[in-house]
Formats: sequence, C-alpha cells, structure tokens
Amino acid sequence: MTALFEVSVLGGDLRRISPSDLNVIDFDWSPDGTRIAALSSPSAKVSDLVSARQLVILDPSVGEVARRFTNRIGWDSPVLWSPDGELIHVDVWSPSPGDAWSPALISATDGHTQIVLDGIKATIADTRWSADSRFLYGQLLEGNQMSLAKIDRETGAIERLSPTGVNVFAKNSYTIHDQSGRVVFLKGSPSTSPDLWLIGEDQTSKQLTRLNPQFDAIRFGDVREVKWRNPDDGHTVHGFFVLPLDYQEGRRYPMVTILHGGPTSAWRIGWSDGFTDWGQQLAALGYIAFFPNVRGSLGAGVDYANANTGDLGGIDYEDAMSGIDAMVSQGFADPNRLGVGGYSYGGYLSSWSITQTPRFKAAVSGGILSNLISFYGTTDNPVYLRVHLGEPPFAEPSLAWQRSPLKHAAQVTTPVMFYGGDSDYRTPPGQVHEMHRAVEDAGVTTLKVLYPGEGHGFVDRNNQLDLMQRMLDWYGRYLPAD
Repeated sequence: MTALFEVSVLGGDLRRISPSDLNVIDFDWSPDGTRIAALSSPSAKVSDLVSARQLVILDPSVGEVARRFTNRIGWDSPVLWSPDGELIHVDVWSPSPGDAWSPALISATDGHTQIVLDGIKATIADTRWSADSRFLYGQLLEGNQMSLAKIDRETGAIERLSPTGVNVFAKNSYTIHDQSGRVVFLKGSPSTSPDLWLIGEDQTSKQLTRLNPQFDAIRFGDVREVKWRNPDDGHTVHGFFVLPLDYQEGRRYPMVTILHGGPTSAWRIGWSDGFTDWGQQLAALGYIAFFPNVRGSLGAGVDYANANTGDLGGIDYEDAMSGIDAMVSQGFADPNRLGVGGYSYGGYLSSWSITQTPRFKAAVSGGILSNLISFYGTTDNPVYLRVHLGEPPFAEPSLAWQRSPLKHAAQVTTPVMFYGGDSDYRTPPGQVHEMHRAVEDAGVTTLKVLYPGEGHGFVDRNNQLDLMQRMLDWYGRYLPAD
C-alpha cells in the first residue's frame, strides 16, 4: 500500500495524512491547501490499480476521507484540481462497456460530472489547467494526427494551437506561460526528431532548437494517410502507411502490416521513437509499412475505442484485413508479398491473424497472448479478459479459448518469429513458449527469442537493437523486398 505523509520543510517528524486502508495512486492539493484530491484503490494489486480506481477528497488535518466519488476512474487518469478550487479533472470510464475513458470535470462540492469531449471523435492526454481555470490544455489525437489544443471549460470549444505532430501521449512535453499565452512544446515529424517550438502571443509557431542535425543526412520514407470501409458493416476505418525510399507510382511493393498494442491505444503520424514502430526501418529496405488504427483504437471517440469489446480477434481482425485489401486494391501492396507483426495486443492480433489466413509470408509477433486461459492465470493484470471478453469464469466452450491463437495453431503456414522479455509479468513468457511449441509441432518454420531482464517494455538499448536486426532479417529471409 502507498500512503501520503506530511513533513515540514523546516524538519520534524513525518505525519501520515491518508487512512491506513487506502492505497494512494496520485494526488493534487486544493488551491487553498486544506484538502487533497487523491486517486485511490483498495489495494496495490495491478488489477485494482487498473480497474478499481476511485476519486476521494482527503482531509489531511485528520488523515481521513472527507468525500468519496462514485465515478469509475480511467487507468492512466490525471487528477488536477482547478486553480479556482471548483472542479477536479480526471478521466472516467465510458458508460458503455469497454476500456475507453473520457476526460471529465467533477465538482468538488456536489460530484456533478461534466464530460469534456462528449461526442467528439478524438482523445486527449497530458492535460493541465490554465491559470484562470477557463481552459484545459492537452495533446489531442484525431485519427492519426496529434496536435496541442485548448478546450473551453464552459462551451467545450476546441482551439488547436499547434501544427500536427506533437508527441502522442509523451507527458510533460509542453509548458504554458499563462500571462502571455505563449507555449513551448516538443514537435516532430516522420522525418524530423522532436525539437522545441514556440507558439507566440500572435499564435504563430516558431522553431527554437535543432537538436539532431545529423538526421538531415538520412532519407526517410514518405507517409500517407488512408481510409477504408470494413465490408462487413460498412464502417470507416483509418490508418497510414510509410512508403519505401525511391517509391515509384504504379509499382506494387511487399508490405508489412504492423498492429499496435493496447488494444486501447493508437498509432500516430510522427517521429518513430519506440522499439515496436518499425516503419522507417522497413521503408529503408524497400517495404511498405502499414499502420492500421482498427476499431479498439484511440483517436476516433469512445464508441470506436470500445467497438472490439467482447470481440477480440473479431471486428479488429476484419478491420485490419480489409485495410490490407484496400492497400492492394489501390495498387500499393503486392498481394503475394504480405507480412504482419506487432507487440503486446499487436502480438496477439498478429499471432491470431496467421491462424486465420495463409496470406502472410512472414510474421514477427512479440509480447503475445497465445492461450487466453493460461494468460489469465499467469498475468499480473487478469482484469484484461474481464474487460475485453467478459470472462472468466470461463464458459464451456469458452470464448477465451475460441479466440486463443493456440487453439488454431495447427492452421499456421506462415514462418513466424516470436519474442518477449523473460521478466514480463503482463504477457508472461509462457505465452511465447506455448505458441512456439504448437507452431513448431505443426511443422512450420519458427524462432523463439526471449530477452533476459526485459519486462513488458524493453529498456536495454542493446536488446532493442538486437530485436530490430532480427526483425529485419526475418522479413528479409521470408519476405524479400527484391
């Protein structure tokens, strides 16, 4: 359990100011310094940290909860008391089933809740108040594009302050000078690493730094947005793709579809800064890299983000496949030279995909979920299945087993490399072991790579580089670009 303590800057004894039965996740003092808004959970277990968050107001003078709010709080919610003391900004789970959240303003006195982006097809993160409490600033994701935005507290009107390309969900990547209205923020693009930019009092943008001029000597693939319709229900889906260097119009290229984690996450157009974003590396070797933001993704509203709830490996899989079809029909992708890959939820969906179709010539799947039943018994976040499939308890026959790649492993024909961290508690390495063994038993070429000391996010640069090279080698061997 995590508790709050108070100590004078002049020294003295520590004094506990939160109850002993309350796990404190995050907090913010009221402007007058008499109360604390805290995000709490009944325990420090990951399942409670993710799904049982509650907003409370603490009275630090007596170390007790003064008020509890009934809202279900989002797993990565901020807690920000407005400077005028009237409202507390948090993220609340959508009323509909699923994993999506909505930014909200909760009255500190009566608990009245106002949804900030109600009905808006966008997602906002890294929020903060203006000094006069009139606005919320944040990074706004709309489809595949990110910008810095200001939202009017009363009207909900959105003012986009920056050109697109702000680092998606990179917290603390901007700062605001309230008296002048100037903003300094980090901005990148698919071909330029992030630099500091200034939004002046006249709202024009100016670049302040040029931190990595060495990138001027490196060529990058062009990025294009794409939309398509899922033929099953006619719904519009969105994404983008990176073109190979020296791309020639009218020529078809081998294409690797890269599926994001989450599932409640999203790819965004900008600087590639993660160990699972392989777009520019593949483009440099002659591939198209396709990044579909299938249903279940952020950036298109709560309903879009929740659309694959109860249907993992269903509508999201169909969205990805119809996106591949669109890339083929538009003349970009060679239908006979297709690859797939992804990490975490993307590792699940890419592993699932190769059990459902033989069209892929190569796959690289990491941090996978292969057996959803054993996953539930070994992960540090078992609530995942309750949110996304409504299980357990597991019915007979269980949807979790029906949607497990392991059940269908005998149908795999695609050479596949599985990888993960040997210290991963979120998607335990046993998931890689099970799927690798099953695919190997099916007589299919497969490779298993477990990185020592890595958890769910790789932090060792040597391991990241090794993974990149193995990934490129795998596609180069079974899905050659030339």
